[in-house]
Amino acid sequence: MSYLKKSYRPAECFIIYIATELGDNDANANSLLESYLKELKEKFIPLLNTTIKYKDNSEVIANNLVLLFCNSMCYCHIQKEKESHNHITLNLDIILNN
Repeated sequence: MSYLKKSYRPAECFIIYIATELGDNDANANSLLESYLKELKEKFIPLLNTTIKYKDNSEVIANNLVLLFCNSMCYCHIQKEKESHNHITLNLDIILNN
């Protein structure tokens, strides 16, 4: 019953993982997931627009951040905490500095 043990994994790991699995076969789950991700993207864009460096590409960067979020939430199921943090840090650096 290892799933009952205290874990570093945030609740979002399970929510995104389950939602993506359900979304493959359930139109309602897919719609809810798409709505959630759209809302997340819409929250990133104004934040990115406050920085001149990101303003011209805020929508592309926001899309990449949402993809990183989804990827990271699923990735944390198979990797240890340190590897998950390294994955997120490396990808944030790539997204925000290229």
